[in-house]
Amino acid sequence: MKMKRYLKPIALLFYYLVAKRFPTQPVPGYRIGYSLRRFLVKYIFEECGSNVIVKQNAYFGKGIGIKVGDNSQIGERSFIGAYTKLGRDVIMAPDVVIWSVYSGPCFSDNGVRW
Repeated sequence: MKMKRYLKPIALLFYYLVAKRFPTQPVPGYRIGYSLRRFLVKYIFEECGSNVIVKQNAYFGKGIGIKVGDNSQIGERSFIGAYTKLGRDVIMAPDVVIWSVYSGPCFSDNGVRW
């Protein structure tokens, strides 16, 4: 866990400078891009399942609180906000935007607090 904390900034830098530009299917060399991005997001996301595919130009900020399940895909040019959980076998289309805001628990005995 300590090692992941130290490698996260390096993985983020390499992802945004180099890896996000690698091609996606059906362009030759797409498997290298998939493998490289998969390797990097394992250090960037809070949790990352197996066989995750991150397509070209996906944006997820610093990856804070992002959890992705097994066999999931993040589409091209997609945006994922912090504290987002994608379950198993999720396929995102290109240009999907998931906004999320976390400000702690919002339920109490009196109902929803705004």
